[in-house]
Amino acid sequence: MDPNAAQQQAEGILGYILYFFLSGVALILVKSTMESLVESIKIFYGKDLNTDDVVILDGRPARVIRVGLWKTTFFAYDVGTAEGKPYVMGGTKIQIQNDKLKDHVIERPLQLLDLSKWENKDEIAAYEKKQKEIKRRLKNEKTNRMD
Repeated sequence: MDPNAAQQQAEGILGYILYFFLSGVALILVKSTMESLVESIKIFYGKDLNTDDVVILDGRPARVIRVGLWKTTFFAYDVGTAEGKPYVMGGTKIQIQNDKLKDHVIERPLQLLDLSKWENKDEIAAYEKKQKEIKRRLKNEKTNRMD
C-alpha cells in the first residue's frame, strides 16, 4: 500500500471523527441555548415577576429591578433592628439567569386583608354548634355499633 494513500485514508478517517465530534458539541450547545431561551421567554412574557415587585428571595426581602430576556435583577435588602423597629441597613444587587430562577425560593407577600366584613359572630357560633352536633352523632353511632 502506498504511504500517501494510507496518509490520505487516515486523514479522511480523522476528518470524519473530528466532524462528528464538533457536530455533537454544536448540538449540545444549541440544545442548552434553546432550553435557556424557552425558560427566559416564560419569565419575560409570563409576567410572573414584574419590575418593582416586592418579593422574598431565599428568605431575604428584595425588589425586582429589571426583568430581561436572559436575566432578572433584584435588590436584596439586609434588615436590621434598632430600638425594636426594623430598618434597611444595606443590600445586594443580585442578577439571576432566568433559567436558574427555578432553583431559588421566590415568595410574593400578600397585602394585609381586612376580614372583618366577612366576620359574622352569629354564623360562626351556629357553625361551631353544628360541628359539635355532628361529632356527638358520630360518637353515638360508633358506640351503638360496638354494642
